[in-house]
Amino acid sequence: MGEKKIVLFLVEGTSDIDALENNLEEIYEKYNIEFKALRCDITADESSTCTNIEKILIEKIDEFLNKHSEVTDKDILSVVQIVDLDGAGIPCEKIIQSKHKKTTYTEELIYAKNRERLVARNMRKRNILSSLKNKKMIGKNDKNKEENYKLDYHIYYFSRNLEHALYNLDGEYSKEEKETLAIEFADKFEGREEEFIEYLRKPEIMISGSYQDTWNYILSELHSLQRGSNLHLLFETIPFK
Repeated sequence: MGEKKIVLFLVEGTSDIDALENNLEEIYEKYNIEFKALRCDITADESSTCTNIEKILIEKIDEFLNKHSEVTDKDILSVVQIVDLDGAGIPCEKIIQSKHKKTTYTEELIYAKNRERLVARNMRKRNILSSLKNKKMIGKNDKNKEENYKLDYHIYYFSRNLEHALYNLDGEYSKEEKETLAIEFADKFEGREEEFIEYLRKPEIMISGSYQDTWNYILSELHSLQRGSNLHLLFETIPFK
């Protein structure tokens, strides 16, 4: 591909791309780094576990590399995953069976359409996130294959989700509504990348502390139901080493 490097973002939906893409492209362009995004909502998938999650991540990266034949693993400077927490860190007793056949979130409780299934999802997702937050590198390591690689890796979060963290909106939104909100957010900061970074550092959004501190905090008590993000830390590592 040449001298220009790629930061590959793994995001959960198109609204993440719509909200973040333009500003991230502009920020990275200053460092001669190219922004690329790949949709993959894997931390809540029932087939994902803390033991197979790295393998699934590698499959997604390989999917990207196979689709973009001009890119090799040596072109990827870093892999950045962004996840919605959806209350994954809260105690199980804070998940209540809903009487209305609908899952709803507050800053203190989750009312679950199916409590047993949501408890299992939270336990699985929390274990996966606890594993991923400690990884600094991901990659293949097969002695019998030549295409082994190790890639720099970071994972950041929105709590409880993108709409809650960035827009301070509570409730459920359709795909179309999410995309409209995301485009409005992107337009607000078009050509104003520094203001975008400062917005993420607002005290009502930013979770303070080191990378590990922000993860330890958000996965404790009821914090994963409350508004916050550690995405601001991403910009403290630019340019990636």
